[in-house]
Amino acid sequence: MFVLYTQMSWLSYMLPSNHRKTLMRNFKEVMFLICKYSLYVTMIAALPLEILIHLATYVEKEDRLNCALVCNQWTEPFLDAYWARIDIDNNTLQKMFNKFSQTIKELAMSNIDMKYYRHIPILQQKYSRIKYFFWGEFLIDDSVKTKLDWSLWETLSHLEIQFYRKELVLETIFEQLSVLTCLVHLEISRAHSSEENFSTYLTDFESLHRHLPRLEYIDIHTFIKPIHEREIEMIRRVEPAHSIRTVIFSSDAIDTLWIFYFAHKYPNLLSFDLAYHAPPRSLIPRSCEDPQYQSRLQILLSLKQFFPCLQITKTITRNNEFWLHRIFHDALQHFNVKIKYPKITYFGETLEENDISDWIKYFSESAIFLHVSSIFAVRAEAKLLVPCHKLTVLYINYTTMLDMENILDNCPVLQSLYICYSYICSPEYPQPTHLPHSLQKLDIKHTKMNSHTFKYISFRCEQLKYMKLEDIRLYHSDSEETGQLLVDMPFSQLKILSTSDITFFFENNFLYAYKCVKHFVIEQLKNVSINRLDQSNQERTPLSNWYHVCIDETNGKERIFAWELGKRDIEFAQRYYKDFRRRSQQDKERNDMEEFGKGYKIKRFWKRDLKDCVLIFRFKSVEDCSIEESSIFKHVHSRLGSGSGSGSE
Repeated sequence: MFVLYTQMSWLSYMLPSNHRKTLMRNFKEVMFLICKYSLYVTMIAALPLEILIHLATYVEKEDRLNCALVCNQWTEPFLDAYWARIDIDNNTLQKMFNKFSQTIKELAMSNIDMKYYRHIPILQQKYSRIKYFFWGEFLIDDSVKTKLDWSLWETLSHLEIQFYRKELVLETIFEQLSVLTCLVHLEISRAHSSEENFSTYLTDFESLHRHLPRLEYIDIHTFIKPIHEREIEMIRRVEPAHSIRTVIFSSDAIDTLWIFYFAHKYPNLLSFDLAYHAPPRSLIPRSCEDPQYQSRLQILLSLKQFFPCLQITKTITRNNEFWLHRIFHDALQHFNVKIKYPKITYFGETLEENDISDWIKYFSESAIFLHVSSIFAVRAEAKLLVPCHKLTVLYINYTTMLDMENILDNCPVLQSLYICYSYICSPEYPQPTHLPHSLQKLDIKHTKMNSHTFKYISFRCEQLKYMKLEDIRLYHSDSEETGQLLVDMPFSQLKILSTSDITFFFENNFLYAYKCVKHFVIEQLKNVSINRLDQSNQERTPLSNWYHVCIDETNGKERIFAWELGKRDIEFAQRYYKDFRRRSQQDKERNDMEEFGKGYKIKRFWKRDLKDCVLIFRFKSVEDCSIEESSIFKHVHSRLGSGSGSGSE
């Protein structure tokens, strides 16, 4: 072997450089094949160190570790040739040499192997000034408790504990945490477990406040053990925790007696989140006239006060438990508690559970922000809203038909409207009796709309400044004939228009079809005087900007982008739509170009996308336009003016 290598090595130096590399590369391959078989280990081990070091430089980096395993003599030269790399920038350099680690305010530890526990005390000393700590589920055992010296983290203010398939004795944990004099935010949760040995008792809450009296925020996500009625008088005698401002009570079922405890314990509570992440196990539907309903309600009404400072509520009802939320809201109403920021979510399938107007009446006089969600559809003829005279922000995530007239009429001072997963309708023609509205921001996602609804919005909401449309299906019966769908908002003067994932929706003989919009036109009427009540099609000369969404393959990477058409391209497109039926039929027969997701083509085939129709936005004026396509598309953002782009086929 040594003779073979010596001969090849001397021969390589006598050859030109290109042949030398080829020879040594072939020799490297021969050597590596030999290394794979133990029959030659003894012979290979006899090679001198300087030869092994030289050979290691010719072996691919990913193979050097394998070569190092052949025998002990090979370990040093091949591992020495394998360089380990660590990238250091200004931030990591500062963290490594900053004695007090001033830049590190948060730490998270999860799934730590026991063999690394010895590093925990060093880590605590290194990062002694942290504010936030996440304690992962596999760290909750006796071996780690002895490693964590909580007194070293006297600045810790936020702590999150997550456990999984391990016993957690809360009394012990709270006692250890009592040295954290700055702790104000505590989260305790179980990670995807159904074991009932994670239950939290009333005594655990009392222990929590006894050891951590400065807490302001509590998030408890565990199984909650029911409170027995014989404990009511004991609850009345417990000391209130005046510092608590936010409670998130995430359990599998609501209990009236737990609400009774919270109402007494937290008199200064501002935000109460009754979020449930599992269906109730043993709840029976009850009417509000049911004796047990009334008896439970009277328990809450027996309190001297009921969340007098509460402003933010979040409730989630599932199936048969909605009546328990009625008790909670009826008690709020009895004590005249004005909720300003309610968020309500419904999973019920019956009309009684999904009578949204019946629920909103609890907040109609006080709410300034309202978030409404429903998983199941309700009757299309049901009205969504009751008068909300202070409401300025409305989120609707609702699987049913929404009447824009109903929303605007019942929310006269609404400033921002967000709608998801709905079918939006409106009167086809606005009436002179309709009052102007103060709406300024409109954000619509994952919905169906008729194009005339936009004109209604424009008529009612002349102060509209920001409009975002995402994943919208627009319906218009004439677009298949003309190739054009007009979104006419002639009274709107927008600051920002943002669109993404717009599709045309067609219905023909009960068959549905969708076409992804690839050509956009932004028209501005500018200073043209418009009679708001004149519905005639009068001649106008709008300023137009045309855009095409396509695939860009620059630098070998595919991305979706929008480019602006130039004057000659716009003239071609206008001629195309004057003879749309004939031209589109011809283009449908041409399938000689590659198409990407949703039928996007490369830029030079832009003319063939004209057959899929064009979407025209018409405004009185619009300053900035952003045309996007999902999250993979970054986008044309245009200060609108005259077209300047160009394209060819």
